[in-house]
Amino acid sequence: MVGIANLVVAAVAALHIYFLVLEMFLWTRPLGLKTFGNTAEKAADSAVLAANQGLYNGFLAAGLIWGLVQRIPEFAFQIKTFFLCCVIVAGLYGALTASGKILFVQALPAVLALILLWLA
Repeated sequence: MVGIANLVVAAVAALHIYFLVLEMFLWTRPLGLKTFGNTAEKAADSAVLAANQGLYNGFLAAGLIWGLVQRIPEFAFQIKTFFLCCVIVAGLYGALTASGKILFVQALPAVLALILLWLA
């Protein structure tokens, strides 16, 4: 069960690395424009903010990866729990303020990972 929980935590981390890439490097490119439904002008005007947001997603991924590589099981559990809760809060806030889709793309995978982590 621990292995499955860690696999889902790793998937959440991978999602946040993907978000980092989208927001920091692809925001004004065709994939970024399509993903976020932006015009080229809107994307250009908000690129600095998107890059900042991408960086925060990178920190969330780094925290989850830290939890996965931590050798002390009790500490690893605490790290993963903390960063999954951060992801959930960010996902809830994003769903309320930006797009309801964020609830399913960001928060739901983290909730699933947190449940599996607590059951393991």
